[in-house]
Amino acid sequence: MGIASLVLGIISLLLSFTFFKFISFVCGVIGFVFGLIIIFGKKGKGFGIAGVILVVIAMMILFSDVDTSESENDKKVKNDSTGTVTVSEEAEKDKGENNETENSETNKDEGQKGETKKDKTENNETGKNTNDGKSKESEKEEEVVLGVGDTWTVDGQWNFTIDSVTTTSERNQFSDDDPAQVVIITYSYENLGYEDSLGLTNGVLFWLDTETVVDGTGEVASSYPLEVSYPKEAPVGAKCSGAQSCIGLKNVSDEITVIINQYDSNYKSQSVKYKLKVD
Repeated sequence: MGIASLVLGIISLLLSFTFFKFISFVCGVIGFVFGLIIIFGKKGKGFGIAGVILVVIAMMILFSDVDTSESENDKKVKNDSTGTVTVSEEAEKDKGENNETENSETNKDEGQKGETKKDKTENNETGKNTNDGKSKESEKEEEVVLGVGDTWTVDGQWNFTIDSVTTTSERNQFSDDDPAQVVIITYSYENLGYEDSLGLTNGVLFWLDTETVVDGTGEVASSYPLEVSYPKEAPVGAKCSGAQSCIGLKNVSDEITVIINQYDSNYKSQSVKYKLKVD
């Protein structure tokens, strides 16, 4: 049995350097067991000890190879993992760069769209302002301010003329109003074809007491109760001359503004502005 332990130890040691490591391991275990039996027996201890030593050396070689293989496998796994991580990082980096490029292009496109929209808005505003300016200029051109003696004509409707504006010192003792100045506006008008389809009047009638009169400081004036020559209805083809309106001004003025609004036969509002020197 001692010789068997020695032989098995030699075989185990030799096979530990080859690919037959499993056989080396089996032979080593058997030889080790046989060696222990001999060592604890009475005969052949030398062969048993030698067998056990050879088996121990063989086992050390076997386990060292296993550790080396595991280390190499770990390195491979680590390298594979590192390579994967590297590739992943590069892919993420490329993806980030692509995203940044796409975002940059998107922002650029949005910026261009915003600029285009801004340009369109500015153009629209410019066009609007231009149109507004033209409209205002047209309105200014169409607005005509008349003076004393000027005639306002609405074709097929009437002629209207303010003949004079004079200051009077006369006051109404029964009136609670205390105007700074009282003026009498004398005017005349002619009916060129105005007809009231509702039948409320027999012709054209201008009543300046109800119109807007503004003094030289911008204060709106009001009618004042004095005895004057009141306007009369003028049928088609007739005239009303010397009609008067008495106006009380809050401030003494050398000039007043009169704005007249009158509806024609078609119920369309007609208006005119007079700037009148006060005598």
